[in-house]
Amino acid sequence: MNWRQFLRANKAMLLTLPGAALWSLPVGIAAWRAFVPAMTLTDPMFKSAIYAGYVLTPIAAVCSFMAMELYSESRSNHGVSVLLLLFNQVTTVVASVGTLAEAIELAVRVLR
Repeated sequence: MNWRQFLRANKAMLLTLPGAALWSLPVGIAAWRAFVPAMTLTDPMFKSAIYAGYVLTPIAAVCSFMAMELYSESRSNHGVSVLLLLFNQVTTVVASVGTLAEAIELAVRVLR
């Protein structure tokens, strides 16, 4: 199997990855604070996570919507398709609201 065949066969699964990365940011920050109390989360580390969220939010909204469409058209492996369809539906809604919040925040900063 070459890369082109792999990408074609797993397109919907790969489109789910930005949404999974978006969900892992707050979980990772919470886990860091809970399980590594000796080493505090520094300001540059936290800002990097925030900037990654700003980049991942619109990407996750678009990719999760596309993955949701591909999973809804899928006829094989219904259990996995339904679970990933639900995950991508929630991710699409959350990322879309996050994108709108980022746009409003940017507009408020510019208008000040």
